[in-house]
Amino acid sequence: MKYKLLLFAGGLFWLVAAGSAQAACQASVSTAIRGFGGNVIPQAKYAIYEQIYDANGLTKPGKQLISGSTDKYTGRGIVNVPVSTSTTRLTIMIANPSLRQADFWYFDELALVCAQAATGTITLSNVYFRAVDLSTLTPQQNIKFNVYSQAANSVGEPMKGALQGNFSTGDAGDVSFYLPSKNRSLPETNGNYFLEIKNKGGLAFPLPNVQATDSQITPIDFKFSEAFFTIKDAATSNPLPGLKFSLSGQETDRFGQVIIGSPLITLTTNDQGQAYLQYPAGTYTVQIKLPSGRIQNFSGLKIVSQQRTNINLLVEGLESAKCSIKTNFKPVFRDAKNNILGNLTYVVYEQKVNENGNPQADSKLFNGSIDQYGNTKLAVALSPVKKYAMEVCDKGSNYGCYWFFNLNFVCNQDLYLSQTLPQTSIVFRNANGSLAVGQKFKVFLRTLDVDDNLVVDQSKMIGSYTTPVTGGVLLRLSPIDWQGNELSYAIVVGQKGKELVATFKPDAAGMTELEYAIKATGIDPYQPALAPGLRGRILLQIESKGEAWYVNPKDDKRYSMSRPSDAYLLMRRLGVGISSADLARIPIAISGVSGQDSDNDGLSDSLEIAIGTNPLQADSDNDGFSDYEEISRGFNPLGTGNMPIDEKFAKAQAGKILLQVDKKGEAWYVFPVNNKRYFLGKPEDAAFIMRELGLGITNKNLRAIPEGQ
Repeated sequence: MKYKLLLFAGGLFWLVAAGSAQAACQASVSTAIRGFGGNVIPQAKYAIYEQIYDANGLTKPGKQLISGSTDKYTGRGIVNVPVSTSTTRLTIMIANPSLRQADFWYFDELALVCAQAATGTITLSNVYFRAVDLSTLTPQQNIKFNVYSQAANSVGEPMKGALQGNFSTGDAGDVSFYLPSKNRSLPETNGNYFLEIKNKGGLAFPLPNVQATDSQITPIDFKFSEAFFTIKDAATSNPLPGLKFSLSGQETDRFGQVIIGSPLITLTTNDQGQAYLQYPAGTYTVQIKLPSGRIQNFSGLKIVSQQRTNINLLVEGLESAKCSIKTNFKPVFRDAKNNILGNLTYVVYEQKVNENGNPQADSKLFNGSIDQYGNTKLAVALSPVKKYAMEVCDKGSNYGCYWFFNLNFVCNQDLYLSQTLPQTSIVFRNANGSLAVGQKFKVFLRTLDVDDNLVVDQSKMIGSYTTPVTGGVLLRLSPIDWQGNELSYAIVVGQKGKELVATFKPDAAGMTELEYAIKATGIDPYQPALAPGLRGRILLQIESKGEAWYVNPKDDKRYSMSRPSDAYLLMRRLGVGISSADLARIPIAISGVSGQDSDNDGLSDSLEIAIGTNPLQADSDNDGFSDYEEISRGFNPLGTGNMPIDEKFAKAQAGKILLQVDKKGEAWYVFPVNNKRYFLGKPEDAAFIMRELGLGITNKNLRAIPEGQ
């Protein structure tokens, strides 16, 4: 048999063998199409056209001769192409698997002769996209974006064309999609694409002139452009906290004059006179309305694409500080159970920022009192561009004072202030766990000496108390002082001639519940026995922000899993080694596993490698049932019969993190409720475990479980 080689342009196809001419003139073409990471694309659609030329000599697809698709299993497509008796040069079109109207065109790649066979492999170019945080450069999850063809406006600037497709970075924080390079696009297109990425707030950020590199991966790490504003008083250089300002678009008319558009967004500065904004690149105007009613404009402010822009503004004309008309000051205070509190006194101060950037009280402005019903009457005229601090004290002798900062006033509007006064509950128990009724103790502000040792300063005593028959004492203790610094307290208990001391910080709002066991050696947090059913569970802190904790069955301590990456590393650190043979005795849960699935059987490649099935073959043992079907029903995906499940053994591993020691240390979590093992192939899988298998728990019950390090 005679072999003959044909090479054109990219050299994608070559002849396999020459045979004798047939009456019906045809040539066989065998095509494999590869994509992400070099993997073949099953059921990829393609077509073969006659190649023609237009009046400008540009190659064009002519009549379509035949179409086909690659095989589901082998990834190769074979078609018989009708050709003339002479050599015919053809065009190949690969339908884009992920975008509309952005197909791959290969000109001058294939020439066929009657009764000859050609085979070849085409690798599609693709884009690997991430939206990364500007500060940490970490990928952002669930960022949505659209891909458009790129057009141009009347002055040649890029703009959106036809929509080609839409994507999301998902829980993994990244996504890949196929994109033809300029060489693989139709001649009348420019090979450029226009991306529109939306941030968490729904704002659209443009990314024009996106191009792919032929047969390669083009990485894109997109960053949302940001603006960081710092606004100060021009006369004093002091920052302006609580200042509202608007951001408007701007244009320039034909005479060079700036035209300010309608406000796009309104911002308010923080305690340091700063404001942060994530916004598309462009030229903008900041507008600030002064107390006099005059508007000060700052035009020509540029936000740079994919960068953080620092914008410093000095505001003039703030001398007229106070409102012209007095308004009513109406504070209302409640306890942790939402009951209105009375018999309080308060003092309002002008607020400033100290050298650490924290708000603190400055000069005293006025004071007042709240009657037993929670009412007060006071009219004041203050500045709308300043911030104020307030001290609130209970008239009772055994209670502390509270500080509130960042109060601001609006001219001609009453100020209704509703605040919760945090409370602290202190309960003592004896060594046997019973309530310590009649226990005497004192509370002090926590004080340290020059060597950072705790000392009991009698001048800093808040009060002395005795526990009632209910076992608990309820105190009002402020979490911050007049300078905005966090306060800590010390509890002192006299025990057999010794002073036992414990320290704590109250929560900023609501109730702080403290429970101590009095022992000869000291005051320790009371730790009841671990509640049944919590060993090995993942707990979600429902009264906070849903923080996750893992209760290690080895030591019954809880370990923080604040982020999926932390959870992933923690679970591997606390893991216990196990052989693949013993691991096979525990049933597999196949939900919540992320990652590439090359054979489209519903199981990720990483999971299949861990359990020993073929990630490139949907039915590893060729028995007519997919690996997914067999595992979900308890059958052996690698042979006949059932999986070697041992329910007693599986129950003994409940709650453990198991590491597959005779492989690559693959990690599994055995869920105590169903005794099934869940694969921890990636941090995203750990996130699924926390979200789907977590058990809600209150702060009080969580504190009963000691924290591990």
